Amino acid sequence: MDLNAEGIIKIVLLAVVFLGVAGCFILPRIKRMSGVKPGSAVMEKLFSLTFIIGLLTGAAGLTTAFLLKDQLFSLHIWELLLIPFFLIHVCYYIIVKSGKKLNTDYDEKQLQDMTRGAAFAWAFIFPVMVGVFVWYQQSESSSLIWFPIFLFGSIMIYSGATLLSRR
Repeated sequence: MDLNAEGIIKIVLLAVVFLGVAGCFILPRIKRMSGVKPGSAVMEKLFSLTFIIGLLTGAAGLTTAFLLKDQLFSLHIWELLLIPFFLIHVCYYIIVKSGKKLNTDYDEKQLQDMTRGAAFAWAFIFPVMVGVFVWYQQSESSSLIWFPIFLFGSIMIYSGATLLSRR
């Protein structure tokens, strides 16, 4: 069996998704996670971790988008980079919903921090994308690269701004 880079990445994608989904079902059953309450130290750390993963995912995605350009699609690297961000949010949601005493997904402070992060990301990503547009008009990359740049840039800015508003 001859595996090329694309085949290897697809296998890794499937393995990571399988392990992540399994973790999302196992994590809420851990004794320490079963009785979490809003505002608890565990929930605050998990909330911050979701945005740290988002910041790292966005930075890694932008870096690979600028370095690999169109190869980002043929090697399926952008999907591979999105998996940790997706899985940490799914796990967070499952943990929050598994708590028996939780009425909301987020507490007031978390909602306020996410709103500030989203407002900053919304205002900041458009000028950045204008700069990318001007820069990429002179390059040899296809127009498909716009989507990962916008996606990873938005994730990075939103996650970073949300983390900064938590301070």
